[in-house]
Amino acid sequence: MTDRRQVTVQAKTSRCYDWGAALLAFVVWGGWAFYVNQPAGPAVGLASGVAQGTVSMFMTFVMIKAVTFIFRRLRSRLLQLTLPTTLTVGAAAGFLILVHSQVGTPNIFWTIFPSLSMAVPFCAYTSYRLMP
Repeated sequence: MTDRRQVTVQAKTSRCYDWGAALLAFVVWGGWAFYVNQPAGPAVGLASGVAQGTVSMFMTFVMIKAVTFIFRRLRSRLLQLTLPTTLTVGAAAGFLILVHSQVGTPNIFWTIFPSLSMAVPFCAYTSYRLMP
């Protein structure tokens, strides 16, 4: 017998959809990072944009897996709705801060804030969808 959570998690998306979403994340958030940081110089803007775009693309693939992994280990409905989002977005924020510190991004907060603010409802919705 198949558990409903397992069926929900295995929602079918095509590779074209997955890669399209990831490439869109690269362009949108990488473009935003370039825009916010280019006043410090085009090279700085480009480095920040490539870093943010690459991490955003990676996060698009990883977030749903992370939320699902955490969700499945919890029994409390309240924790299932809150903890996967909190831990996933918190880890993403920490990773983004580390990456941008390494590439010398001058406006780290304004670089990562928009993508993380979109990650919160995305992860929360994913957790909600996993509810039995």
